[in-house]
Amino acid sequence: MHSPAQPRPRPQPQPQPSHEPRALTRRRLLALSGAGLGALALPLSTAAAATDPYAALRATWSTYLSGGAIDPANSVFAPAISGLNSLTQAWLASIQLSGPALWPDLPLGTVSANITSSLSRLKTMALAYVTPGTNYTGDATLATTITTALDFMVSGPYSATTAMYDN
Repeated sequence: MHSPAQPRPRPQPQPQPSHEPRALTRRRLLALSGAGLGALALPLSTAAAATDPYAALRATWSTYLSGGAIDPANSVFAPAISGLNSLTQAWLASIQLSGPALWPDLPLGTVSANITSSLSRLKTMALAYVTPGTNYTGDATLATTITTALDFMVSGPYSATTAMYDN
């Protein structure tokens, strides 16, 4: 028993269980954005979708990001479709799948915002791939370009082992 003059010992903080959510850092946010981008860019075969426990989640996320089944003939969608076409055409014309960066105006390795901008361009291209009525809807070449670019990003400039910079 403690005397009134002695303070009671405080309980020691317990370590957090491993299932607790991790802090949302900029790197984690970009990784999660990349996962959403992957949901748009990676078409699954019917057989793969039937056995993939995440197929429904990807389909829902893709619908959320793209607007789902829209009527491309409806004039209200014309500006968005035109914008996706223009941006995708520009990004495709300037992407470099072999080199130190995907786009020459976004060098990687010193300015962290260039990673965000590169992933944003890939997301725009993925949206053009899944949005009905664009010039790139379901385009296999575009899908290959996007997945190759994502592979480049996660194997080099945005890998877990790459030193953080400019954050």
